[in-house]
Amino acid sequence: MVFIRILHERFYDRRLKRYQSNAFKSARDGGISVIDQNCAIKRSGNICTHIRKFYPTTYSLPLTYWEFDQDILPQHCRIEQKTSLSGDACHHNIFELSDQKAREIFTTHQQSKICPDEE
Repeated sequence: MVFIRILHERFYDRRLKRYQSNAFKSARDGGISVIDQNCAIKRSGNICTHIRKFYPTTYSLPLTYWEFDQDILPQHCRIEQKTSLSGDACHHNIFELSDQKAREIFTTHQQSKICPDEE
């Protein structure tokens, strides 16, 4: 399964020209919030439209996200579907991934994508 993680500009280091590792850090509930890419495309036509529709207060401009395959996660991670407060059934949480391991994965596999202004 391929997942999407929305990246906010507050985590972008302009000096280093990359996102900081805390862009992939657990939330207070212990999970890392992600979106199932295939589900989002089926539901909204494309990733950018899906993010704009369900996460209007989460992203910053330019709308940027990180796309990754779950195969890069350790096998012990638990991934749970949980419909977001905005009604997104494509939303999932990744549990049992330490902040240190998340930082390692994010810095090793970081490759962000930017959405066009409108689609």
